[in-house]
Amino acid sequence: PMSTTRRWRENWLALASFAATTDLILWPALARFGEVSYTTADLSQAYSLTLTGPLLRPGNAQLSDPVVEMLPWLEFNASELAAGRLPTWNPYNGAGVPHLANYQSAVFSPFSLFHYVAPLKWALLLTAFAKLLVSGFATYLFLRALGLGALAACAGGVVYQFGGASRVFAGVKF
Repeated sequence: PMSTTRRWRENWLALASFAATTDLILWPALARFGEVSYTTADLSQAYSLTLTGPLLRPGNAQLSDPVVEMLPWLEFNASELAAGRLPTWNPYNGAGVPHLANYQSAVFSPFSLFHYVAPLKWALLLTAFAKLLVSGFATYLFLRALGLGALAACAGGVVYQFGGASRVFAGVKF
């Protein structure tokens, strides 16, 4: 049996490793942070109604939900909470719809916290970082609980972190 101290040391080392691999995944966005925003908003440039410049081809047309639904809801959440109100009702959707009861509005998601405390540009990048870090590290912890060694669990966590489902969840494209 492994000592508790050694297990904690391995977990902290794994967490630091996942933070480093998350930085690698997000490096292109970090390197161009002053020029671009980390969002799929280029999708709006494919339609004449929302076009702001020359017609552009979206980088990833499959990632429409973040810019069409989730980001506006997060901004609505932030504005309502900043005004001291719980965002229970969205008056801007149709004739008004329940907002807090919509699970995609993510009012209480820990990943939404960045949108409540940071400027949008930073919130987008910090949210992606947190989602990728949690997906890799949680996979590592799960694999350790299944009895895999630390190195094998780290490899499994990195594979999951770089995998398609995690990248879509965080809004990352390669």
